[in-house]
Amino acid sequence: MLFNQYLNFSIDGWLTSIFLVIYGVILILSGKFLLRIFIGLGFGLILSYFVFIIFSYLEAGTIASLLISFIVFIIGFFLGWFIFKIALSFIIGLFFSILIGSYFKLFNETILFLVIVIICIVIAYLLIEKIISLIILITGSFMVFIGISTLIGDFLIGTILSIIIIVILILTKYFLLK
Repeated sequence: MLFNQYLNFSIDGWLTSIFLVIYGVILILSGKFLLRIFIGLGFGLILSYFVFIIFSYLEAGTIASLLISFIVFIIGFFLGWFIFKIALSFIIGLFFSILIGSYFKLFNETILFLVIVIICIVIAYLLIEKIISLIILITGSFMVFIGISTLIGDFLIGTILSIIIIVILILTKYFLLK
């Protein structure tokens, strides 16, 4: 009932609700793996495209450019997740170090502020996998909740059923799929 105003409860509403539940379950069970694949593909494709353009301007030949681009794609595919984690932890670490620095007014003390920046970046890098897993898990759970509560129509029954299904999926993910 709650989400029926957003999803038209016709055949399209049924299909949308079913797809939300299916995609939510997929995100809960294997969302981080899919994210790693997509980030690796994106980084590898971008890197191989730039290498192909550079070697095309150097007139190295089409076959050589394609071969080197393919090798760079494979390297970029495997380095993509690592670089993504470093970039995200750098952004999060800088954000929290600026918050800490502004709260304690440490901007005039450069060495102390740099130490806080490095510590925040390292802590963010150590926690980034858990943060990403938690965000993906919450997103998938919310998709399952919206899909089930729209499909059933009753908000209370949909909520109870969604909570039961989400708990079962989370327990399945952490205890059986390790």
